[in-house]
Amino acid sequence: MPVFFPSPLSYVLVLALCLANAVWVLVSEVRFHADQLAVTGLLLAGAAPTSFLLRGRFPFDGDAASRALARLVVVLQGTIFLLLAWFALRVFNHLSMTTSFAYADRVLSRWDEWLGLDWLTYFHFVERNDFLRTVLDHGYKSLTPVSVIAYLVLSAQHDLRRAAFFLETFVIVAVVCTTIGMFFPAEAAVATHLGASADFGAFGEPPGLYHLPHMERLRGEGVIVLDLRDLPGLVTFPSFHTAAGIVLAWSFRGSVLFWPAAGYSAAMIGSTPVFGAHYYVDLVAGAAIACAILATFSRLPAYAHLFGPRGGTGSGPRAYAPNAKYR
Repeated sequence: MPVFFPSPLSYVLVLALCLANAVWVLVSEVRFHADQLAVTGLLLAGAAPTSFLLRGRFPFDGDAASRALARLVVVLQGTIFLLLAWFALRVFNHLSMTTSFAYADRVLSRWDEWLGLDWLTYFHFVERNDFLRTVLDHGYKSLTPVSVIAYLVLSAQHDLRRAAFFLETFVIVAVVCTTIGMFFPAEAAVATHLGASADFGAFGEPPGLYHLPHMERLRGEGVIVLDLRDLPGLVTFPSFHTAAGIVLAWSFRGSVLFWPAAGYSAAMIGSTPVFGAHYYVDLVAGAAIACAILATFSRLPAYAHLFGPRGGTGSGPRAYAPNAKYR
């Protein structure tokens, strides 16, 4: 197993993203709160190197105690990687929305018309159903903690390749969706179809409008100061929530937790038109990106036979073992 879990290339990708963020800040008028940046930098600078040092300290070919500690360190390293990638992606998402691309709502709405899907009918259906509205609301807002929990659950399985597969595909899908989304900034479907001043009394708080103040500030004039405690997702097209839901369900294929994971993913994807204010074409694009990346990774030698009848549970040469290789 490499010192860099889930793979060396995944760290190269995240470091490239961090470098792109740094360069963007240097050449733009975007700044951070100094105290937030200092605290975040210290935490990342301490946690990541420590996990690499511990990986060398506890090899997988030692006694039972060493193997258990080695596995725990790998799980810790993967958690740090996921949180680092998530942070870098959120910063990149906000930086990328400072570009001067015109809002794409007219184009996205027209594509929805071509699909023949009625956004308003679905919105009002959710609005009238109290139970469904509550389920979808929680589904949409829980992606971050659920993704961490999913990784930890996958890490508890015999074959650590499922956890590595989830981390790699999850992050790559996020990078692709965020990069494409930069060229399609949008006020999104709720603002387009209903307007910010509509009556949203049934929801408690207006759904799908949380991003508008951020978009207005990022596309305004003068110095922009980012609050690292408040970096919501701003991508409309393609839908990352949709792509992430598919990645989550796919990563549990062939396990007893597949149907719970698929059920959560279905609820989260179902929430995106309302609580994420996504057009239907956003969901189609997010699903296409996820499926393409998942199909590609499933064919890599590192993940061979991982999702077969015994995938992730057997004791074959690629199962979790002292000399298991991921690359």
